[in-house]
Amino acid sequence: MQLEQELLLAAQELGLGAQFGGKYFAHDIRVIRLPRHGASCPIGMGVSCSADRNIKAKINRHGIWIEKLESNPRPVHPGSAAPAG
Repeated sequence: MQLEQELLLAAQELGLGAQFGGKYFAHDIRVIRLPRHGASCPIGMGVSCSADRNIKAKINRHGIWIEKLESNPRPVHPGSAAPAG
């Protein structure tokens, strides 16, 4: 618990983050210690900023999966008109 608090404070002091700087770079940190092989590496994952909180991503035994978001939602959004032209 102390390490989690120290890491959260360090992340917030980086001065990085969306719009308002480092205070919002990290909202929470969890450190979980598990047995591992010495050749394995720790994994850290951050997806942009809090504005991207709707994206889904996961790491499992099959690999890394990050959801691809729609870059042009106009054709599938019922409230938008088709572009003129």
